[in-house]
Amino acid sequence: MNLPGGTTLVSLAASVCLTIGCSRKDETPVEVIRATPAPKVTAPKAKFHSKSPGYTNWWMGWSKEIHVGGYQKEGTKDAKWDEPALEALKDYAYRRVYQTNPASNPPEYFHDQLKQAINSGCNDPFVLYLYDRLVASPPASATREVAAEYSRLAVAIDATGYSPFLKFFVNLRTAQAWQAASTNQLPEVNQFRRVAMNHLDYLLQAQEIPAGAAFDACLELYQVIQRNTKQRYDFYANAEPVLFSRWGKEAFPYVLKGKFYIDYAWEARGGGYADTVTEHGWGVFAKRMKLAEKALDKAWKMDPSLPQTPLQFLRVELGQGRGRQRMETWYERAIKFPQNRYEAADLKLWYLQPRWYGSEEECLAFAREILKSDRFQGRVPLLVYHTHESLAKYFKASRPNYWQEPQVWPDIKSCFERYFELNGDDTDWRHNYVMCAWRCAQWTTLNEEIPKLKWVNYGYFGGRQAFEQMWERARARATKNK
Repeated sequence: MNLPGGTTLVSLAASVCLTIGCSRKDETPVEVIRATPAPKVTAPKAKFHSKSPGYTNWWMGWSKEIHVGGYQKEGTKDAKWDEPALEALKDYAYRRVYQTNPASNPPEYFHDQLKQAINSGCNDPFVLYLYDRLVASPPASATREVAAEYSRLAVAIDATGYSPFLKFFVNLRTAQAWQAASTNQLPEVNQFRRVAMNHLDYLLQAQEIPAGAAFDACLELYQVIQRNTKQRYDFYANAEPVLFSRWGKEAFPYVLKGKFYIDYAWEARGGGYADTVTEHGWGVFAKRMKLAEKALDKAWKMDPSLPQTPLQFLRVELGQGRGRQRMETWYERAIKFPQNRYEAADLKLWYLQPRWYGSEEECLAFAREILKSDRFQGRVPLLVYHTHESLAKYFKASRPNYWQEPQVWPDIKSCFERYFELNGDDTDWRHNYVMCAWRCAQWTTLNEEIPKLKWVNYGYFGGRQAFEQMWERARARATKNK
């Protein structure tokens, strides 16, 4: 299978193994790499700045060309499924740009057309990928069988003339599927990540692409590799000169730089308590955090409409600790974007915990505040539960019976009831509710909630025997209390 630039999957996989197996102990600091001249970029300059008139129309045309035009030129076509496949791709191309469905189509139109194409026998790899990704088998919940199907589609689409932008996403989601398919880090995870990185590198170096699409791709990759120090480093070291050469007048390269240097700062500091950090670690941490702050300040001044900037500033303040008012300012800026509200509230709760700059009373007061607010939806109510989890670990030595303290259960009960009210019967999170009832010795609730588990993740409870013993004890206590 050929990749851009004549690279084959076999040769790329070999290079992946060499790269992963021979990690450098003394890598050149990224700050030094930044000082080297940027490579000469062969791709054309963007036709429009993202704030220029005509930009969105251009992006929409580009999106339609790679999705709809890509299928027309490179897809596996057949009169039996062409019409619904093209309708689904038109709808999807619009959603990629505007983050919503076209006004002329009902919200379910994309899924309906996609299902119709698949039911008609469509075997085009990109259409099949969209069906798996957005309808049948999302990568986050993939089994090994599902991950193997993603692999098959990734190999198939790489053999076509579809855009590297689409190939990038198919390979990235394949890596995510393999990540979800096992508790162990399977080799396929890194292999498909590297193939995705290869596609993105080629895309940024040599393809015409709107700033918004480039940012989406970089952000998606970064979020997937963020915890992998080497892959994060390799991606950013290669991408930064290109991003600033092509999009130096846009804000998004500065946002990515800020994100990278925050993580790079914490890498130097380490994740332990303050008294475990060396003087050298503190010095490098401060230097890199300052670079992140400078980049994000530039991004905010250039374009305050990017949702990521205030979120990253909350992370900077967590590291620098300049004061509550600074945190509150960036928190208020962050939650103006609905998509930021979970992460912004999570960061504020973390900031207010006693291990950082607040107290148990302050973080719990804020947790209860967001629970009562209609402004926060989705997973936000669960932050109350996560806060108690964190506090229980923090006070483990001094308050070993934290979960049975009187203030805990009312919060836990309220947050899960609110979550299920907003989101329906989410079986996975009901596992956590059952575990909390057990920890808090709430036997009646435990007996009510266990039968609601449509399946049981025995590993979460310590094994099948431990789960059955827990339920047996709950039934015995409930009978005794009657």
